[in-house]
Amino acid sequence: RDGRKYKYLKFEGRSEDFDAFTTFYVMAENLNYGKMIPSGTTKFDDSVTEKLCYVDDEWFCDNHFGGLYTWAEAMNLPKVCDSVAVDSNDACKAIAKERSSIPGEGYLNAIWQGICPDGWHIMNQREWRYANGDIRSKILWEKYAGRNASGLAIIPTGDWVKGIGFSGVRELFVQWMPNESNEENAKRIFISSISNTFDNNGTSGGKNMFQPVRCVMDEDNPLAKN
Repeated sequence: RDGRKYKYLKFEGRSEDFDAFTTFYVMAENLNYGKMIPSGTTKFDDSVTEKLCYVDDEWFCDNHFGGLYTWAEAMNLPKVCDSVAVDSNDACKAIAKERSSIPGEGYLNAIWQGICPDGWHIMNQREWRYANGDIRSKILWEKYAGRNASGLAIIPTGDWVKGIGFSGVRELFVQWMPNESNEENAKRIFISSISNTFDNNGTSGGKNMFQPVRCVMDEDNPLAKN
């Protein structure tokens, strides 16, 4: 993507209740795509993908932290989609149509490319539900570093929040999913150094926060077919 190569792995995981087992291919590092902009930017260009790098230093983007994006940017939607309900705006409606094939499950298994390369999609809630076990990296965590047995290499990259700025490096891991909660919030994975566990159903966060994403391959993915 953008001339950059990414490590990826065949992920083997079990569902949250351990009743189901599946495999799929997922990037072993956060996506780093787009043009770096300064934190605090208030004017955005929908014609290009714009990212933040932690503490405005591109070294972090280039060394596994990846880019930080608002929800709309990560979903490759116009910036207006960070502040309106997607099904209420013609520019945002495409993602609103991407619903689960399972009645009542909403965006659970939405296959949405966003800013991922062709043939890949933003890791969705259903795929994250299979990410149980030892997924934390061996490094950077203030507490509860893992063995990275899964190969996902989950590192605490932090985020950027309006009015607060950059925070959370060494303390938290957040990742956008293609789930809108309401007009101003969307679902994200949240893993904290406060606890040795995480809620892989996701939590809500302001769409205008800047957070990273992971990409999953469409092919050879049983979860993308039902």
